[in-house]
Amino acid sequence: MPDEDYYPIESCVASIQVKSNLTRSTVREAAINCISIKKLFGWPTVERDQIADAGAKLCYAVFAYDSDWGLGKLAEVANDEMQEVRREYWPNMFYLLGKGMVIPGERRSVPLDRGTMFTGSTYMAVGELGAPALPPTQAYSFLWFATNLIDHCLEQRAEIKPLSYLDYWFTTMMMQTQLNRQLQQEGEGTHTQE
Repeated sequence: MPDEDYYPIESCVASIQVKSNLTRSTVREAAINCISIKKLFGWPTVERDQIADAGAKLCYAVFAYDSDWGLGKLAEVANDEMQEVRREYWPNMFYLLGKGMVIPGERRSVPLDRGTMFTGSTYMAVGELGAPALPPTQAYSFLWFATNLIDHCLEQRAEIKPLSYLDYWFTTMMMQTQLNRQLQQEGEGTHTQE
């Protein structure tokens, strides 16, 4: 194998984009990158009301080291930047180091499951989390972010259709055969007209 690593898009179940600083332009850039990979993955075939139930899904996450904003403002900017984008093409979650996560939620609450990443909801901020016997800390939102990715990848291993490299080779060969036939027919048509 060459030094460069190339993987068929069908084998991809998650993508993480890392940003030094989240600004309006880097949120927009993340959205553009997310759209490009999800379109390759076949999202146009998924109906809007089936996003959460689609068999094979790509999880797109953004991890950032810093931002001039808090989580609430980040959620607001992300929702604003995604207004013209079909919901199934949105990044599934953002994580801002030391502050928390931005993930889809409903009416100021976020269900504690990974399925929320694929709902049609708008982004909500998840900062510090705790439990009755545990003090609130943003570490739990980081662990939720990380385990969402891990659990999603493990789940998708079972859901994703096995990849066939033969299909890549055979499809390319058939396309080349059809193109050659078409070029030959066009050449014969030009020769006959003379």
